[in-house]
Amino acid sequence: RGGSAQVPTDAPFRIASITKVFVAVVVLQLVEEGKLGLDDDVSAHLPGYTLEPATVRQLLNHTSGIPDYTLAAGFTKELLEHRDRRWTTAEVLALVQGKEPQFPAGTGYAYSNTDYILLGEVINSVTGTSWVQQVRDRILDPLRLRGTYIAGFEPALRPVVPGYFDADNDGDIENVETGRPWTALETSEGPAGAIVSTVPDLLVFGDALFRGRLLEDSTLRRMVADGPFHPRFTNYGFGVEILRPDYRTTIWGHGGFLPGFKSVLWYVPSRDAVIVVLANDARANPSDLAELVMRTLPVHTESP
Repeated sequence: RGGSAQVPTDAPFRIASITKVFVAVVVLQLVEEGKLGLDDDVSAHLPGYTLEPATVRQLLNHTSGIPDYTLAAGFTKELLEHRDRRWTTAEVLALVQGKEPQFPAGTGYAYSNTDYILLGEVINSVTGTSWVQQVRDRILDPLRLRGTYIAGFEPALRPVVPGYFDADNDGDIENVETGRPWTALETSEGPAGAIVSTVPDLLVFGDALFRGRLLEDSTLRRMVADGPFHPRFTNYGFGVEILRPDYRTTIWGHGGFLPGFKSVLWYVPSRDAVIVVLANDARANPSDLAELVMRTLPVHTESP
């Protein structure tokens, strides 16, 4: 995007909510190690917890009913106007403090970035180190993801590419990146969406996850199992979207959106293929391109 400038294949993009897959892997590894239980109450790990009662499972699959802090009035405007502000977790959670839950925990589904902010805090509590350190030690360094970093919490390896977004609602898109860290965006997103990565790194991560190098087979099956409260063509497991665009082919992965960026990471079991599409234009639809790529690949087995 942007005249004749070509984007290198290893360019760094904000991958937004694909971050949640990394965080979910850490949580599920802690479950495998017996340090955490899926049905643990969040309050058992977070002294002073004051939001609605919820379990680790309900945070992972967005059945907690806790409102999404990113939908708070004026939130995006605040990020654009005060780019250098460093948000704390307490300030993020304050945006939904006292808000009515969307439904009693465990009785419905609603995607909420707040769920993953809380999972980051649970990781901190259980391990005694930050969720950032756990993602690095358990995933980024072992897989040698040299182009991936957690923006706002680690030094930037390279500035992200320009990102185009209609920030002032005038019908025209503009580059909302300055070449400098966007501290407000990065620290408010945290475990819900702060990671910056590249296509090659995400291909390595997707391959490692969905081919069983990060989780035990039984855990991976639970991660990608259909959750409740969903129509047939779209679902959500533990930090993983489950899509069936033609009602037959199953896709596991996640999409992401932040001002100026859209992304998808897919694994298609019937093609045994990892597909990654990163876009730096908020008007793009990377899922469409990912599906076109998928249709070109031979079918190896029946979809689950």
